[in-house]
Amino acid sequence: MDPPRILGQVGAMGRRKRSYHPGMIFHLVSRTHRREAWFSEELRSIIVELIRRMVARTDAQLLAYAVMPNHLHIVLRQGRMELAQTMQPLMRRVAVRVQRAQKFEGTVVERRFRDTPCASPDHVRSAIVYTHLNPWRAGLCSDDLAYPWTSHAAYLPGADPTVFGIDPEAQQRVLELFADEPHLDRDQLAERYRAHVRWCTCHGRYLAALESGHPATALPLPPSTAEGDKAWLRHFSPHERGALGCAPPLPDDFVRSLVSISNYDPGLSIGELRGSWVPRRLRGFARASSSSVRRPTAASALMNSLGSSPSRHNPCRERRTIVPFDERHLSFDRFP
Repeated sequence: MDPPRILGQVGAMGRRKRSYHPGMIFHLVSRTHRREAWFSEELRSIIVELIRRMVARTDAQLLAYAVMPNHLHIVLRQGRMELAQTMQPLMRRVAVRVQRAQKFEGTVVERRFRDTPCASPDHVRSAIVYTHLNPWRAGLCSDDLAYPWTSHAAYLPGADPTVFGIDPEAQQRVLELFADEPHLDRDQLAERYRAHVRWCTCHGRYLAALESGHPATALPLPPSTAEGDKAWLRHFSPHERGALGCAPPLPDDFVRSLVSISNYDPGLSIGELRGSWVPRRLRGFARASSSSVRRPTAASALMNSLGSSPSRHNPCRERRTIVPFDERHLSFDRFP
Protein backbone atom coordinates (compact mmCIF):
# COMPACT_ATOMS: atom_id res chain seq x y z
CA MET A 1 0.00 0.00 0.00
CA ASP A 2 1.28 3.47 -0.87
CA PRO A 3 0.90 6.43 1.48
CA PRO A 4 -1.66 9.07 0.43
CA ARG A 5 -0.16 11.62 -1.94
CA ILE A 6 -1.17 15.19 -2.59
CA LEU A 7 -1.91 16.34 -6.15
CA GLY A 8 1.19 17.53 -7.93
CA GLN A 9 3.61 15.72 -5.64
CA VAL A 10 6.56 14.23 -7.53
CA GLY A 11 7.80 10.86 -6.28
CA ALA A 12 11.45 10.22 -5.57
CA MET A 13 13.48 8.48 -8.28
CA GLY A 14 16.50 6.24 -8.18
CA ARG A 15 15.73 4.46 -4.93
CA ARG A 16 13.20 1.95 -3.71
CA LYS A 17 10.02 3.35 -2.26
CA ARG A 18 9.55 2.68 1.41
CA SER A 19 6.95 0.09 2.33
CA TYR A 20 3.68 1.54 3.55
CA HIS A 21 1.42 -1.07 5.17
CA PRO A 22 -0.45 0.35 8.18
CA GLY A 23 -0.80 -2.35 10.81
CA MET A 24 2.09 -4.43 9.44
CA ILE A 25 5.02 -5.41 11.69
CA PHE A 26 8.46 -4.37 10.40
CA HIS A 27 11.97 -5.39 11.36
CA LEU A 28 14.19 -2.31 10.97
CA VAL A 29 18.01 -2.41 10.96
CA SER A 30 20.55 0.41 10.75
CA ARG A 31 24.32 -0.12 10.79
CA THR A 32 27.27 2.23 11.29
CA HIS A 33 29.63 3.16 8.47
CA ARG A 34 32.24 0.43 7.89
CA ARG A 35 30.69 -1.33 10.91
CA GLU A 36 32.67 0.83 13.27
CA ALA A 37 31.91 0.13 16.95
CA TRP A 38 30.96 3.73 17.72
CA PHE A 39 28.13 2.92 20.13
CA SER A 40 29.79 2.95 23.53
CA GLU A 41 27.92 1.76 26.62
CA GLU A 42 26.99 5.32 27.52
CA LEU A 43 25.84 6.05 23.99
CA ARG A 44 23.85 2.81 23.83
CA SER A 45 21.84 3.92 26.86
CA ILE A 46 21.13 7.23 25.12
CA ILE A 47 20.10 5.45 21.90
CA VAL A 48 17.70 3.18 23.78
CA GLU A 49 16.02 6.24 25.29
CA LEU A 50 15.90 7.89 21.86
CA ILE A 51 14.21 4.81 20.37
CA ARG A 52 11.52 4.92 23.03
CA ARG A 53 10.97 8.65 22.60
CA MET A 54 10.93 8.70 18.80
CA VAL A 55 8.47 5.80 18.52
CA ALA A 56 6.26 7.33 21.22
CA ARG A 57 5.99 10.51 19.13
CA THR A 58 4.35 8.55 16.31
CA ASP A 59 1.37 6.20 16.12
CA ALA A 60 3.62 3.13 15.68
CA GLN A 61 3.82 0.40 18.35
CA LEU A 62 7.25 -0.56 19.62
CA LEU A 63 7.60 -4.34 20.04
CA ALA A 64 11.33 -5.02 20.45
CA TYR A 65 14.73 -3.39 20.09
CA ALA A 66 18.45 -4.11 20.55
CA VAL A 67 21.35 -1.67 20.38
CA MET A 68 24.69 -3.26 19.52
CA PRO A 69 28.12 -1.59 19.36
CA ASN A 70 27.82 -1.02 15.59
CA HIS A 71 24.15 -1.41 14.67
CA LEU A 72 20.62 -1.43 16.04
CA HIS A 73 17.46 -3.48 15.56
CA ILE A 74 13.89 -2.25 16.00
CA VAL A 75 10.71 -4.30 15.61
CA LEU A 76 7.58 -2.17 15.47
CA ARG A 77 4.07 -2.15 14.14
CA GLN A 78 3.49 0.60 11.62
CA GLY A 79 0.61 3.00 12.16
CA ARG A 80 -0.74 5.54 9.68
CA MET A 81 2.58 7.41 9.63
CA GLU A 82 5.46 6.38 7.39
CA LEU A 83 8.45 4.50 8.79
CA ALA A 84 10.74 7.40 7.92
CA GLN A 85 8.88 9.62 10.36
CA THR A 86 10.24 7.40 13.12
CA MET A 87 13.67 6.46 11.77
CA GLN A 88 14.87 9.74 10.27
CA PRO A 89 14.59 11.80 13.49
CA LEU A 90 16.09 8.89 15.42
CA MET A 91 19.11 8.40 13.17
CA ARG A 92 19.74 12.16 12.93
CA ARG A 93 20.03 12.34 16.70
CA VAL A 94 22.18 9.21 16.81
CA ALA A 95 24.51 10.61 14.15
CA VAL A 96 24.95 13.91 15.99
CA ARG A 97 25.83 12.14 19.25
CA VAL A 98 28.32 9.84 17.53
CA GLN A 99 30.01 12.77 15.81
CA ARG A 100 30.29 14.63 19.09
CA ALA A 101 31.63 11.62 20.97
CA GLN A 102 34.13 10.62 18.26
CA LYS A 103 34.98 14.25 17.31
CA PHE A 104 34.61 13.91 13.56
CA GLU A 105 32.35 15.05 10.72
CA GLY A 106 31.00 12.78 8.05
CA THR A 107 28.88 9.70 7.49
CA VAL A 108 27.78 7.74 10.54
CA VAL A 109 25.44 5.14 9.00
CA GLU A 110 26.44 3.08 5.97
CA ARG A 111 23.15 3.28 4.05
CA ARG A 112 19.42 3.72 4.41
CA PHE A 113 17.86 1.63 7.14
CA ARG A 114 16.53 -1.75 6.10
CA ASP A 115 12.82 -2.41 6.53
CA THR A 116 11.62 -6.00 6.32
CA PRO A 117 7.87 -6.66 6.65
CA CYS A 118 6.93 -9.63 8.84
CA ALA A 119 3.96 -11.17 7.07
CA SER A 120 3.52 -14.38 9.10
CA PRO A 121 3.47 -15.39 12.77
CA ASP A 122 6.71 -17.35 12.37
CA HIS A 123 8.41 -14.30 10.87
CA VAL A 124 7.28 -12.06 13.75
CA ARG A 125 8.46 -14.54 16.38
CA SER A 126 11.78 -14.97 14.58
CA ALA A 127 12.31 -11.21 14.25
CA ILE A 128 11.65 -10.54 17.94
CA VAL A 129 13.77 -13.46 19.21
CA TYR A 130 16.54 -12.73 16.71
CA THR A 131 16.64 -9.12 17.93
CA HIS A 132 16.88 -10.17 21.56
CA LEU A 133 19.51 -12.85 20.86
CA ASN A 134 21.84 -10.51 18.96
CA PRO A 135 24.04 -9.78 22.01
CA TRP A 136 24.27 -13.52 22.79
CA ARG A 137 25.34 -14.33 19.22
CA ALA A 138 27.98 -11.60 19.39
CA GLY A 139 29.34 -12.97 22.69
CA LEU A 140 28.34 -9.87 24.66
CA CYS A 141 26.27 -11.78 27.23
CA SER A 142 25.69 -15.29 28.53
CA ASP A 143 22.63 -17.50 28.23
CA ASP A 144 20.71 -15.39 30.74
CA LEU A 145 20.70 -12.57 28.12
CA ALA A 146 21.57 -10.00 30.80
CA TYR A 147 22.23 -7.26 28.27
CA PRO A 148 20.73 -3.92 29.34
CA TRP A 149 20.28 -2.47 25.84
CA THR A 150 17.52 -4.79 24.58
CA SER A 151 13.83 -5.17 25.38
CA HIS A 152 14.16 -8.87 26.25
CA ALA A 153 13.46 -8.26 29.95
CA ALA A 154 10.11 -6.66 29.07
CA TYR A 155 8.77 -10.12 28.17
CA LEU A 156 9.91 -11.98 31.27
CA PRO A 157 7.50 -12.98 34.08
CA GLY A 158 6.52 -10.08 36.30
CA ALA A 159 8.11 -7.43 34.05
CA ASP A 160 6.70 -3.93 33.65
CA PRO A 161 6.83 -3.27 29.88
CA THR A 162 6.38 0.50 30.26
CA VAL A 163 9.88 0.69 31.77
CA PHE A 164 11.16 -0.45 28.36
CA GLY A 165 8.91 1.85 26.35
CA ILE A 166 6.56 -0.96 25.32
CA ASP A 167 2.81 -0.66 25.67
CA PRO A 168 1.25 -3.35 27.93
CA GLU A 169 -1.26 -4.24 25.22
CA ALA A 170 1.57 -4.72 22.71
CA GLN A 171 3.43 -6.88 25.24
CA GLN A 172 0.34 -9.05 25.74
CA ARG A 173 -0.18 -9.52 22.01
CA VAL A 174 3.45 -10.44 21.42
CA LEU A 175 3.47 -12.95 24.27
CA GLU A 176 0.30 -14.57 22.90
CA LEU A 177 2.24 -15.41 19.73
CA PHE A 178 4.26 -17.93 21.77
CA ALA A 179 1.24 -19.64 23.36
CA ASP A 180 0.79 -23.39 23.04
CA GLU A 181 -2.65 -23.53 24.64
CA PRO A 182 -5.49 -21.07 25.28
CA HIS A 183 -6.40 -19.14 28.43
CA LEU A 184 -2.88 -18.55 29.75
CA ASP A 185 -2.14 -15.62 32.03
CA ARG A 186 0.69 -13.17 31.34
CA ASP A 187 3.32 -14.93 33.43
CA GLN A 188 2.52 -18.28 31.81
CA LEU A 189 2.85 -16.68 28.38
CA ALA A 190 6.17 -15.18 29.46
CA GLU A 191 7.41 -18.67 30.35
CA ARG A 192 6.43 -19.85 26.85
CA TYR A 193 8.41 -16.96 25.38
CA ARG A 194 11.41 -17.87 27.55
CA ALA A 195 11.17 -21.53 26.45
CA HIS A 196 11.16 -20.41 22.81
CA VAL A 197 14.28 -18.29 23.40
CA ARG A 198 16.04 -21.23 25.06
CA TRP A 199 15.24 -23.45 22.09
CA CYS A 200 16.64 -20.82 19.72
CA THR A 201 19.91 -20.75 21.66
CA CYS A 202 20.09 -24.57 21.42
CA HIS A 203 19.41 -24.30 17.70
CA GLY A 204 22.20 -21.75 17.33
CA ARG A 205 24.70 -24.03 19.08
CA TYR A 206 23.57 -26.96 16.96
CA LEU A 207 24.19 -25.05 13.71
CA ALA A 208 27.56 -23.79 14.97
CA ALA A 209 28.63 -27.35 15.79
CA LEU A 210 27.63 -28.55 12.33
CA GLU A 211 29.56 -25.76 10.62
CA SER A 212 32.69 -26.41 12.69
CA GLY A 213 32.60 -30.16 12.08
CA HIS A 214 32.27 -31.03 15.76
CA PRO A 215 29.75 -33.67 16.84
CA ALA A 216 26.42 -32.08 17.63
CA THR A 217 23.90 -33.34 20.14
CA ALA A 218 20.38 -34.04 18.97
CA LEU A 219 18.32 -30.88 18.61
CA PRO A 220 15.11 -30.93 20.72
CA LEU A 221 11.79 -30.33 19.05
CA PRO A 222 10.72 -26.68 18.88
CA PRO A 223 8.00 -25.54 21.29
CA SER A 224 4.47 -25.65 20.00
CA THR A 225 3.00 -22.31 18.93
CA ALA A 226 -0.34 -23.52 17.56
CA GLU A 227 -2.32 -21.16 19.78
CA GLY A 228 0.09 -18.35 18.90
CA ASP A 229 -0.81 -18.72 15.23
CA LYS A 230 -4.45 -18.19 16.17
CA ALA A 231 -3.46 -15.10 18.15
CA TRP A 232 -1.77 -13.81 15.00
CA LEU A 233 -5.06 -14.08 13.12
CA ARG A 234 -6.82 -12.16 15.89
CA HIS A 235 -4.30 -9.36 16.34
CA PHE A 236 -2.00 -9.01 13.32
CA SER A 237 -3.61 -10.55 10.24
CA PRO A 238 -4.40 -8.41 7.15
CA HIS A 239 -8.12 -8.59 7.94
CA GLU A 240 -7.52 -7.34 11.46
CA ARG A 241 -5.23 -4.56 10.21
CA GLY A 242 -8.04 -3.25 8.04
CA ALA A 243 -10.52 -3.42 10.92
CA LEU A 244 -8.25 -1.29 13.09
CA GLY A 245 -8.76 1.75 10.90
CA CYS A 246 -5.01 2.23 10.53
CA ALA A 247 -5.51 3.87 7.16
CA PRO A 248 -8.34 6.39 7.66
CA PRO A 249 -10.63 7.11 4.72
CA LEU A 250 -10.62 10.65 3.35
CA PRO A 251 -13.77 10.87 1.18
CA ASP A 252 -14.86 14.07 -0.57
CA ASP A 253 -17.67 14.74 1.93
CA PHE A 254 -15.11 14.70 4.77
CA VAL A 255 -12.91 17.22 2.96
CA ARG A 256 -15.91 19.46 2.30
CA SER A 257 -16.97 19.29 5.95
CA LEU A 258 -13.39 20.06 7.00
CA VAL A 259 -13.54 23.25 4.93
CA SER A 260 -17.03 24.36 5.86
CA ILE A 261 -16.85 23.98 9.65
CA SER A 262 -15.14 26.93 11.33
CA ASN A 263 -16.02 26.50 15.02
CA TYR A 264 -13.00 25.57 17.11
CA ASP A 265 -13.18 23.95 20.52
CA PRO A 266 -10.30 25.41 22.60
CA GLY A 267 -10.20 22.33 24.82
CA LEU A 268 -9.71 19.93 21.92
CA SER A 269 -6.23 18.93 20.77
CA ILE A 270 -5.26 17.01 17.65
CA GLY A 271 -3.34 14.49 19.72
CA GLU A 272 -6.51 13.56 21.61
CA LEU A 273 -8.30 12.79 18.35
CA ARG A 274 -5.94 10.08 17.14
CA GLY A 275 -7.20 6.53 17.26
CA SER A 276 -10.30 4.76 16.02
CA TRP A 277 -11.91 6.56 13.10
CA VAL A 278 -15.42 6.98 14.52
CA PRO A 279 -17.98 9.67 13.58
CA ARG A 280 -17.69 11.51 16.92
CA ARG A 281 -13.95 11.94 16.52
CA LEU A 282 -14.38 12.78 12.86
CA ARG A 283 -16.60 15.75 13.71
CA GLY A 284 -14.23 16.92 16.44
CA PHE A 285 -11.25 16.52 14.16
CA ALA A 286 -12.89 18.75 11.55
CA ARG A 287 -13.61 21.46 14.12
CA ALA A 288 -10.04 21.49 15.39
CA SER A 289 -8.32 21.37 12.03
CA SER A 290 -10.37 24.06 10.22
CA SER A 291 -8.74 26.68 12.46
CA SER A 292 -5.42 25.01 13.23
CA VAL A 293 -4.24 24.57 9.64
CA ARG A 294 -3.84 28.35 9.35
CA ARG A 295 -0.83 28.08 11.66
CA PRO A 296 2.26 26.25 10.34
CA THR A 297 3.08 24.34 13.52
CA ALA A 298 -0.48 23.12 13.97
CA ALA A 299 -0.68 22.25 10.27
CA SER A 300 2.27 19.90 10.80
CA ALA A 301 0.45 18.23 13.68
CA LEU A 302 -2.63 17.85 11.48
CA MET A 303 -0.66 16.20 8.67
CA ASN A 304 1.07 13.90 11.14
CA SER A 305 -2.36 12.76 12.31
CA LEU A 306 -3.33 12.08 8.71
CA GLY A 307 -0.22 9.93 8.30
CA SER A 308 1.45 12.23 5.82
CA SER A 309 4.69 14.22 5.79
CA PRO A 310 4.22 17.75 7.18
CA SER A 311 6.99 19.18 4.98
CA ARG A 312 5.14 18.10 1.85
CA HIS A 313 1.75 19.51 2.77
CA ASN A 314 2.46 22.72 4.69
CA PRO A 315 1.11 25.47 2.39
CA CYS A 316 3.29 28.10 4.09
CA ARG A 317 6.45 26.21 3.10
CA GLU A 318 5.79 26.62 -0.60
CA ARG A 319 4.05 30.00 -0.77
CA ARG A 320 6.11 31.66 1.97
CA THR A 321 2.90 33.31 3.18
CA ILE A 322 0.02 32.11 5.30
CA VAL A 323 -2.94 31.40 3.05
CA PRO A 324 -6.52 30.47 3.93
CA PHE A 325 -7.18 26.77 4.17
CA ASP A 326 -9.06 25.28 1.24
CA GLU A 327 -9.68 21.93 -0.42
CA ARG A 328 -6.44 22.00 -2.41
CA HIS A 329 -4.44 21.28 0.76
CA LEU A 330 -6.16 17.94 1.25
CA SER A 331 -6.87 16.90 -2.36
CA PHE A 332 -5.52 13.38 -2.35
CA ASP A 333 -5.40 11.49 -5.62
CA ARG A 334 -5.35 8.05 -4.01
CA PHE A 335 -6.55 6.37 -0.87
CA PRO A 336 -5.23 3.33 1.02
